[in-house]
Amino acid sequence: MSLEEKHPVLFQFFAGYFPEADLDGLTDAEVVADFKQKNPQKVIQETQTALAKISKEETVLQAIADEANRYFEAIDAAWDWVQMIRTELEK
Repeated sequence: MSLEEKHPVLFQFFAGYFPEADLDGLTDAEVVADFKQKNPQKVIQETQTALAKISKEETVLQAIADEANRYFEAIDAAWDWVQMIRTELEK
């Protein structure tokens, strides 16, 4: 099952905001800030809730990394990155 099917809110967030960030010269924090600026609080809250519900499951983290156009050498690095994104969303 794909990220889009299993976690549609996360698919929209990661696929919609992160893949081109490197080309645009944006940091991950800037991407999250852009997302927060462009979306209503309800969408932001739904994204925070969806992120809080995922576990340190390799298939989900790999799907997120793929959609966000990110490469991580280890599952722990992907998990840490997702946790950093959660923290940025909560600011």
